[in-house]
Amino acid sequence: MIIASMLITAAWGDYKTVDWFANHPIDRTNMLRWCADNIGLARSTPNCENALQAADKIRAELLLLYRPTQPQAPANPDYQKWCQSLGPANPCGN
Repeated sequence: MIIASMLITAAWGDYKTVDWFANHPIDRTNMLRWCADNIGLARSTPNCENALQAADKIRAELLLLYRPTQPQAPANPDYQKWCQSLGPANPCGN
C-alpha cells in the first residue's frame, strides 16, 4: 500500500525527466508497472511517458553497444569477386 501511494505521488506530483528515469532503473521499472496497471491514468501522466521514453533510450543504447560487427571477408579471390558482384549493398562489408 505504501509503495502504491508513493507511485501515485510520483505519477502525479513530482515529475521526473527522461534522463532521471534512465539513471534510476528501479524507479523506471516501478513507474512502468504502475502505468501498465493504470492505462487510463497513464495517458495523462507525464511520468509514464518519460519512463517509457527512458526505457526506449536505454534499449537503443544497448542495441548500439552490442550490435554485431561486420564479418571479415576471407582472402579468397573468388569470394571477393562474388561479394563485389552483389553491388553496393553486399553483406561482405566491402
